[in-house]
Amino acid sequence: MTVIALTLGLLAGNIIRPGSGFEGQPTAEGQADAKESIGEAGGDQGLVSFITDNLLPDSFLGPFVENEILRALVLAILTAAAVSFLADDLRKRVVGGFELAGRIVFGIIRLIMCSRRWARSAAWPSPSRSSGRSRTPASPC
Repeated sequence: MTVIALTLGLLAGNIIRPGSGFEGQPTAEGQADAKESIGEAGGDQGLVSFITDNLLPDSFLGPFVENEILRALVLAILTAAAVSFLADDLRKRVVGGFELAGRIVFGIIRLIMCSRRWARSAAWPSPSRSSGRSRTPASPC
């Protein structure tokens, strides 16, 4: 189907020839604006500016609040590297704290999912309840 669609598109483009009569020329003002924009954009290029502007986070919670996935990933890697350099007993306590925080977050998610299921079943009774047998697996809620 993709080959057929591509063939039809190429045939239609060669027969109809869209844009064939257009003879537009840019104005001098438009060319000057384009050169100015290009000059402004070309100032901050390179590896160092990419790393400092796009990879390194400004704060610890900033990438999470601003939904910047790449910075959050870099922050996670830096945090893991820093934790791995800690002494063994301190590292175990820090990892235990992260595990506890993870359990709390997943507990909150479980409560939200259960409340959605309870609200949905209260608003729309499922047809399986009328027959007396459940079609869905047992939930932890």
